[in-house]
Amino acid sequence: MSTNYLDTNVPRDKDPADYTYVERRADLLDRIIAAGSRKNIHQARLAEVYDVSPAQVSKDIARIGEEIADHLTDDIELQTLTMYEHTVSQLQDDGRYKAAWDVHCDFLEWVGYEPTTEKETEPTPTHQDDIRDLPPETQHLFTQWAGQEPTDEPALQG
Repeated sequence: MSTNYLDTNVPRDKDPADYTYVERRADLLDRIIAAGSRKNIHQARLAEVYDVSPAQVSKDIARIGEEIADHLTDDIELQTLTMYEHTVSQLQDDGRYKAAWDVHCDFLEWVGYEPTTEKETEPTPTHQDDIRDLPPETQHLFTQWAGQEPTDEPALQG
């Protein structure tokens, strides 16, 4: 029987030294996700937090990896979209709107997004720089980053 550590509720009011092995592994997974990689956590320090040996933390991390592999699905689109949304949201929360904009543009390029228009128009020097041609969610991101509200005037001039 496998355990989905992503779905395990970790009691935050409980001393980590008193966690069950399932709670400890779920907490470890939360910490790994927050750090961005298992390489970014210090196993010896966490061993002290959980009052276990560093070898036990290492075994827990290995077991977490096995369990995650058991729960992976072919739903890579959902996983990718979730990561994208989390990243953009975190960057916005940190006030890093330019970085959020860059991630968004990279994502649109990666998925091959090309805006559709109802009628073809001949590009003008400012046409490609007009944020009104972008999807509404992109306009919102850009205007947050630029500190302005959308207008009928082009936002950028070439």
